[in-house]
Amino acid sequence: MKHPLIRWNPATKEHLCPNCGRTSDATNIADAQEQLEQHNCEIPSVEAPRAEPGMKTVRLNRKSQKRSL
Repeated sequence: MKHPLIRWNPATKEHLCPNCGRTSDATNIADAQEQLEQHNCEIPSVEAPRAEPGMKTVRLNRKSQKRSL
């Protein structure tokens, strides 16, 4: 799917597709559209991918910090 709307963000000096959030650092709209068209305009999913039930996963735990008074 093509990017239906590409806008210029003056704060970051990048072109932006507001639908999918992809950006391009090209200075003109034609180059930005060419860069963005290499990717599909897909809205990012709210739900993060999860491991299948029964699959072993590794959890990252914070190290407990010892505080001295």
